[in-house]
Parts: sequence; structure tokens; C-alpha cells
Amino acid sequence: MKKNINRIFRRHMSVFRRNPVTEQIVVFASDRDNRPRQTIDSSKVKQFSHEQPEHLETCPFCTGNESKTPPTLFEIKDPGTGKWKTRVVNNKFPAVMPPRKNTFADEEHKLLIHSNMLNAERPAIGYHEVIIESPRHNAVTSKGKREDIKRLVLSWWNRGNALKDDPSIQHVLYFKNQGSVAGASLVHPHAQIVALPFVSRDVRVGQLSNLNYFLDNGISVFQKMIEEEMFARDKYNDGQDDGYRIIEENDNFISIIPYAAISPFNLWIIPLYPSAHFTSITMQELDSFSEILWSSLRRLDIVLNEPDFNLLIKSAPLQHRHKQAAFNANTYFRWYCSITPRLGAGAMAGFELGSGIFSNGNLPEDDAHALRECMPEDFNRFSRSSSRNFDFH
Repeated sequence: MKKNINRIFRRHMSVFRRNPVTEQIVVFASDRDNRPRQTIDSSKVKQFSHEQPEHLETCPFCTGNESKTPPTLFEIKDPGTGKWKTRVVNNKFPAVMPPRKNTFADEEHKLLIHSNMLNAERPAIGYHEVIIESPRHNAVTSKGKREDIKRLVLSWWNRGNALKDDPSIQHVLYFKNQGSVAGASLVHPHAQIVALPFVSRDVRVGQLSNLNYFLDNGISVFQKMIEEEMFARDKYNDGQDDGYRIIEENDNFISIIPYAAISPFNLWIIPLYPSAHFTSITMQELDSFSEILWSSLRRLDIVLNEPDFNLLIKSAPLQHRHKQAAFNANTYFRWYCSITPRLGAGAMAGFELGSGIFSNGNLPEDDAHALRECMPEDFNRFSRSSSRNFDFH
């Protein structure tokens, strides 16, 4: 009875919550979901995967159109047929361009043009690559098999390790946009990698915040977060709390809806051990991450009916580069994966842009409960033993 009373009470009040990792403040105002709307609900015109063809002649990512993309950088083949299952190529329309050869000595990656001016610029160098996840045009990542997700994770890991060898690179971004609302320009399933010659402001601020927490408290904020989430689960199981935010865990990772989730069903996957860099994980850990990423995407897909989403792997700046040489990021930071379904609620509008505070109409405890309860009949259809070995090079 106490749980029900607490839940009803919380439903009718607005509260602020703060994410200790990102320092973002979120206002949870559940009653805003009931406000009148006169704008069009974009979900009513959503195109689903079954409405797309399996092969599209004009799609540069479909089989037979390999000549329409830059040369293959990395691929994973089906050992039975010898055909590619996943390819990585340079982005044909990149946000950044590789540094010109023989210019590293000129420190092209460091110098600003007219650096004494406020309106300064620098060459936009770096690497921008695309992971073509499947030869099937209408494949959907969130509906894929375990082996599909493993190929994606392995491609990110392989190319991240290759790109970090360039001394001009300081930080590597790994991400995937599924659906037009999330910013995907092509239907064919794909993910991306961007390697930058500097550490962006948001990453620098986040790293400093996590370092300061460690200096003040002698513990990683990620470890503290995990301990508190497990404590909340134990209290719930003992009947002393009205909800908790853990979805699942395995030997190496835990998935949660953060206490201050920036939007509905914003899901995080965090290592249970100190590890600041995604590229440092072992093959066993890669398998473990692929497993929990697969189940997380499946849960979101089933509960939210194939949502558009943004998936980010947030890894620390590269070790021993520039200012990072002064720190051991493993002590205060952990790489993690964030999946943000694009459901309309929590989008940036006047309040968010003016205050920097996100607004979320869903309580994280409720979202986590919905995802935990999602165990349809076909959820375990593909057993661990169904995973196949692939040729990759």
C-alpha cells in the first residue's frame, strides 16, 4: 500500500533531479503529458521496416552497389558464402577530412588561423567513417540477432583501435542514428565513427566534473552510481521503496534508466569494472557488451514499437594525448553506452534552450519497470549457441 501511495504522490508533483555523471538537471513533470496538443504527432506518419524493400537499386549501401561507396576499410564476411555481412567505409560526405600527408610536422591539427581573433577557425581535420551494418536494406538494428549486434560492436572496436594510432587524433566518437527523427539520412541500417583532433567542450567539462568528484570523494562517480542503483533495488525487494531503475546486468555490465534521465526510456549501459576507453575491452567483454546491448535494443523496440533513437558510446579522450597525458582516466571515468529514443517528449524547446534544464514526463522507475517486464515469447529465440564465427579483416 505504501508503494502505491508514494507513486500516486509523485505523479502529482514536479521534481528536479541531477545526473552526477553529466551534471545535467532534469525536471520531472508528469502532468505535462496531459496538456492539450494542436501540433501533428509525427509518430502517426512513421514508416516501419516492413514497408521498405529488402534491396533498393539506388541505395549505395545495398549489395551490388559497393562501387558507389569509398573502398572498404574493414569488413566481416559470412564464412559460408564469402559475402560481406558488415562493411566499414569512409563517409562520402564527411563532417571532417583526413589530414593531408606530410603536414603533421606543420601541426595542422593544432594551429588556429588568426588565433589572436575571436572569430578564429582551424582546418576541420579528422576521420568520418560509416559502418554498413547489413546487406539488407530493410534490416532494423533494434530487431536484429545477437550476431548482428556483435558485428556492429566489433566494427566500432576495430576501427577505433585503428584510428587511435594517428597521433593527430585526441578523441573518437561512436554513434548510431536510427530513423529520420533521430537524424538518419538513409534507411539502410548504418552507424558512424568520427575521430577528432581535439576534445570537445562537453567532453572536457564532463571529464573535469568526474575527476573533481573523484578528488572530493575518493571514488568514481560511476561506481557510486552503480552502488546506489543496486541499493535502491535491494530496498525495493525488501518492500521499503516504490521503484528502482536497474533493467538487467551480466558479469561485466549493467543497464539502467538513470535517476535523472533526460528523456523517456533514456537507457545507459555501464561497465561494472573500471574502464575508461571502449577500445581497451577484451573479446570476452566485447561479447558481454554485445549481449546486453542486444537485449536493451530488443526491449526498447518491443515496448516502444520500433522507435527512432540515438545510440552513443561515450569513451574517454585518448590516453597520452595532449592534456590527457596528465591523467589516468580509469580512476574516475568509465566508458558507457547511452540510448535515447526520440519520442517527442523531452525535446529541446524554449524552456530547455533558455535554462539548459531537460524536461521529462516519465519517471525513470516506471520506464525501467516496463523494460524489465518485457519478455515476449520470442525474446530468447536466438540462444548464445546460435552465434557464429565470422571472417573479418
